[in-house]
Formats: sequence, structure tokens, C-alpha cells
Amino acid sequence: MNAANLLRTSTNAARASFGLVDLADEDAASARLARHTLLQGASTVDELISMIPDDYRGVLTEPLKAIGRTAEKLASTRATLLKWEQHRAAGTFPSFVRNSAPQIQFTKDYGSSQAAIDASSALMKLHHDYMHQALSSGIDAKTAEVTALEQSISPQALLNTLSPLITTHYQSIKERSKLPKFIEGGEPGEVQFDGWIDNVAAKIVGLNVYEDCVVYGFRVVSITEAQIAKVELKFHKKKVLHQSADVEMADATQPGPSIQSLVDKAVSDRFKPWERKARAKYGKPDGKKTSSPKPAKPSNTGPRTQQRSKPNPKGKNAKAGGNPQKGKGKARK
Repeated sequence: MNAANLLRTSTNAARASFGLVDLADEDAASARLARHTLLQGASTVDELISMIPDDYRGVLTEPLKAIGRTAEKLASTRATLLKWEQHRAAGTFPSFVRNSAPQIQFTKDYGSSQAAIDASSALMKLHHDYMHQALSSGIDAKTAEVTALEQSISPQALLNTLSPLITTHYQSIKERSKLPKFIEGGEPGEVQFDGWIDNVAAKIVGLNVYEDCVVYGFRVVSITEAQIAKVELKFHKKKVLHQSADVEMADATQPGPSIQSLVDKAVSDRFKPWERKARAKYGKPDGKKTSSPKPAKPSNTGPRTQQRSKPNPKGKNAKAGGNPQKGKGKARK
């Protein structure tokens, strides 16, 4: 049974349960369409729960959040199943499959024999077959888990989970919302109490919640899946950006001219005109000025004049750097 037929059947059953079989189909369909359009605007589970009538909000809050948690588990299980299927297609194995094969320890002499080599090869083949069988069994188990989780949030499962909560809670609301019934008395203008009647407004609210309970569940699943997809997209963008940054960093670390060599070249190119000018002017590439030969001093052929030595201020026996006490005392005769 598809969702439309299920909703139609559950609506007719709900009308009979709530005593509203005489409600016009066209009016009910228009009102239901308006409510469902409003529910489509909810962007979070909490916002959706706030749109539920207050009398039934407390009853449905926890079951709807449980449906959201089931949708999260389903998304996680689907992602794991997809990764395992990709491993099988690529010939690789996930982490739960033990990749290291057992090793048989042989003695040195026997280990090089053909029998030991054949035994090791047979063990490796068995281990390889085991890994493939383990991966296939894991994929089958995850596929069964995905199917079970999908069935737990199917339209029929949502109706079976939420509708009993609504009908049971309506009975308590029905008793608390009864209205008094009055009739005319025997005297003119006299009004007499004639018992209690059910509140039609409470019936309509209960019927609306009953009709919308499957839509509540669907919206919780859709909102949860949209939030998970948003997080995964954000993570994928960060991963792509990180890989791009790694490539750029690898390009930057490739062998090539260093920064110091580039600076030296720039400085050298800047000073080349000055170097050429210095070479043209001074004749040396290092820029140092060539000293011109000094004129020869005229030779002095005249008699040398004896220079008088300056008196030593420290005494005639004192020497530069000597002991200042030396030379003192009586002179020898």
C-alpha cells in the first residue's frame, strides 16, 4: 500500500474513530493541504514539533525524535555499506577484515624446501579467500540492516507507532473537554441542564493530528537527511581544500632557486650600472681607485744637521716603560 492510499484509509478510519464521518471530503482535503504546506516550511525537528497542537505535543515529541535518531542510523549504515561496496569493487578490504595473514615458522633448513613453500602458499590462498568471504558476508549483513531500518520508518511503521499514542491520548482529552448540554425548561426562558456532550473542536483537533502523524514522521526523516547531507558537503569541501593546499605546498617545496639567491641576483642586477661606471673610471672591476705614482723627493746632498734630542722629563736614566724607581740614589764617584 502506497502512502496516498494509506493516508486515505487511515483518514476514513480516523473519522469513524473520532465520530466525524459526516465531515465533507472537499473541506477536509483543503484543510489538510493547508496544514501539510505549513509543515513543509519547518527546517528543524524542534520547529516541526512546535507546530503540533499543544495537547498532543508532549505525547509525540519523544517518538518523533526517536524517528530522527533512526534516520541518522540509517544514513550512517548506508554510508558504511557504500564504502564496503567500493572496497569490493577496488579489490581492497575495510578495517574490520584482518589483512595480515598468519605466518608459519619453519626451521632454517626446512623453510627453503618446496614443501614449506607450498604450505605457505596454500595458507596465503586460504587467507585471501577468507578475506573475500568476510567482506561479502559483511556487505550482506549491512544490506539486511539497511532494509530493517528502512522498514522501521516506512509509512505503515510510522502509522503503527504514532496513531495508538494519539487515539489513547484523545480519550483522556475527550473526558476533560466535554461541554454541558442545556435544553429549554417548562417555563418561558427557563434553561435546564441535560447532560454532557463531546467537544467537537477537540474531535477535529484529534482527527487532524491523527491524519498528520505520518507526515510528521516523514518530515522528521527529510529534515534529518538534509542536515546530514549538509554536514557531509561541508566536510567534502574542506577535504578538497585541504588536498589543494597540500598540492600547492608540494609545488612550493620543489627544488629551485632559493630566496637568498634571488635576492643576491636582484642586488647584483641593481649595482651592475655602478660597477660598469667604476670600471670605466678606475680601470678595476672591484671599484678601487688606482693610486697615481708619487713624485720622487729631491735628494739632500748637503751636510746633515744633527738633531738635538729632547730632554727626558723623567730623568736621564729613565726609560720608556721602565721602573720609575731605577736611577735614584747616590751617584757613583
